Amino acid sequence: MKTLDTADSVAIVGARPTGVGSQWLIRNLRQYGFSGEVWPVSRKLTDFYGLKVYPSVEELPWAPSIAVLAVNPVETIRLSGLLSGEGTKAVVISARAHSALRISPAGSARSRRRSPTISAQAT
Repeated sequence: MKTLDTADSVAIVGARPTGVGSQWLIRNLRQYGFSGEVWPVSRKLTDFYGLKVYPSVEELPWAPSIAVLAVNPVETIRLSGLLSGEGTKAVVISARAHSALRISPAGSARSRRRSPTISAQAT
């Protein structure tokens, strides 16, 4: 992936200490010599494997070269637009973060755990 070769930063949005994906990504970035900044983003954490955690992407020092989004679908849409508008070159969307959704015959997205309707409006 050419973008990773030239990236100066990777943001992991929705980082969780129990999230295998977040742990795997950080371990592999370190193991394979990524020399850029790694920024976990989470409202619930202050430290993530020795890295400073940012409460939101709006509080990152600059727009990351790459953003990995492990958040709900509505937040994925919002953040993808925000980050690409700020200069992020690549956005990776975690399918696992979306796996709790199903589409009903009426076409509305509903959570398997909780059943509120999720909707997004284009702005």
